[in-house]
Amino acid sequence: MFAPKSIFAAAAAIVATTGLIAASSSAQAREFVSNGRTAQASYADLDLSSAAGKAELDRRIVRAASKVCVETSLVAEQACRSAAIENARQPAAYVVAQADTGVQTASAGSIQVGN
Repeated sequence: MFAPKSIFAAAAAIVATTGLIAASSSAQAREFVSNGRTAQASYADLDLSSAAGKAELDRRIVRAASKVCVETSLVAEQACRSAAIENARQPAAYVVAQADTGVQTASAGSIQVGN
């Protein structure tokens, strides 16, 4: 007697989850639009060849994104932060890869985080 209700509840949950995943995918597919704000995530004092240094760079990027993204709604602020962090990933990966291989660069020692 309880099995049919459980099956319907499970089916409803699957349908709801599928809808959320589809909505999330379409939101991620939107083109990036900058708000013109930037902040710096410095790595000059970090050993990026170490796990601790990489983790600290990640924290600094997240903090910089929080400074850049001051929006009127929580949803807009979270979307802004996610975009700013995503835009900083490639430069961060580049400097970490250089540190991992021992390559010295004449870079500024910080990553610009912006949105």
